[in-house]
Amino acid sequence: MLKRVIAILIILTGSCCISDIAFSVYAQQQEFSENSATVVGDAGCMTIYNYNSDNESTFSVYSITGQIVKSVSVPGGTTATINLPKGFYIVKCEYWSRKVIVK
Repeated sequence: MLKRVIAILIILTGSCCISDIAFSVYAQQQEFSENSATVVGDAGCMTIYNYNSDNESTFSVYSITGQIVKSVSVPGGTTATINLPKGFYIVKCEYWSRKVIVK
């Protein structure tokens, strides 16, 4: 006896508008968040620039082995300089993480 499998494919058109709008808003938030702060490694120090004038952000600095080295809160529109020995570091905030080299 031969069994038949019937598959029904339903394509809904126009139902993805809500997710498209939600993704668009998410992408705009990500773009804003990623551009709201930068981290620069220099000789013996690391400087964090918080361009977001409205919010204070917390940045965590990790060694290459994953151990937390420093955690600093930077008020909006200001900078923070952290003295560190030379090496590779990972800096994380709420929206992104960056690799930084201190020379």
